[in-house]
Amino acid sequence: FFMDEDFFCNRHRIKPLIEELKKRKITWESNCRADYINSNYINDKFLEELKESGCIKLRMGLESGSQRILDLLEKGITIDDSIKAVKTLSCHKIIPSVSFMMGLPDEKPSDIIRTLRLILKLYIINHDIDIIGPLIFRPYPGSKLFLKCQEKGLTLPEELDEWSDFYIHNFLKDYKNGLMWFPYEWIFRRVFICMGY
Repeated sequence: FFMDEDFFCNRHRIKPLIEELKKRKITWESNCRADYINSNYINDKFLEELKESGCIKLRMGLESGSQRILDLLEKGITIDDSIKAVKTLSCHKIIPSVSFMMGLPDEKPSDIIRTLRLILKLYIINHDIDIIGPLIFRPYPGSKLFLKCQEKGLTLPEELDEWSDFYIHNFLKDYKNGLMWFPYEWIFRRVFICMGY
């Protein structure tokens, strides 16, 4: 696994590596942006080369099935980009590994329902898809969404050593105090009703 947040940011840099990987007969995977998979960048010909070089999986942070949330995250992709990427990778027998999140400030139940519906749609496209999440959103210091969470009442550790279990405590053990902007019980009831359960 190539530990690179944006492995395909420069296709020309990757080309010599792909040629070398073809010689080594190993399998590999990496991260990729969904919008890179298109006819002008990571196209069918390039995907054939990736497959030949041993690429078995590409990981993509799709994050949400709601365009409103994707725009809030400044993700720079569309729902259509996500669907096309999964379809294209599936045609080339490269496993799409996709991750989603929920629990963002200003997220509505309808946004979560859109995410769940997109997950189901992607699973129908490819039963071998690797779906991660939806995971609970973690606001990281310095980001715009972190400031928004603070405005909504997020309490921060007072000492440096308290940060080591800050997210575990606030978001997993005691989510009512950690994500006070996110009414879990109400949302889950609403989601299951809308999904027909």
